[in-house]
Amino acid sequence: LRGEASKRLQDWDLWGPLVLCLILSMILAFTSTKDKSLVFRIVFMVVWLGAILVTVNGQLLGGTISFFQSICILGYCLCPISIAAIVVKLIFTGLAVFFKFLISLLGFAWATYSSYGFISEMVQQDRKALAVYPLCLFYLFLSLFIAVSYTHLTLPTILLVQISVVAVSLKK
Repeated sequence: LRGEASKRLQDWDLWGPLVLCLILSMILAFTSTKDKSLVFRIVFMVVWLGAILVTVNGQLLGGTISFFQSICILGYCLCPISIAAIVVKLIFTGLAVFFKFLISLLGFAWATYSSYGFISEMVQQDRKALAVYPLCLFYLFLSLFIAVSYTHLTLPTILLVQISVVAVSLKK
């Protein structure tokens, strides 16, 4: 099975991750009541810059897969988050905030679980937590962006929450 997964990794592409990123960006921009263009740009840039940062982190930790293979994996693992966005923002628009968080949390857990196997195999056992932590922050940010309407929680607030979570974890 490991050989088959390795063989599939050799057939990486960036079209699927681009389509998933565009779907997520368009859904969140379309359902925003504020500046739709700004929301699209923020989500699009966060997805690609976040994937690049997680990939570079994995490479610096001694990763064994190529840069584009990692970007491909992280991009395809956006599918559960995109599904959560479709459910929360398009299908069940009148859901209570609790259920939006629950669905977004399920998308986050599914995306993290999907990419965990590849990312954890990419680095040595003693560095696994260092590779997975930024991955969790990346998917958590996107899930929070889905769960909370852009009118209720602005990007600076989400960024401050993410920065404080990182700062607290670095102090430990």
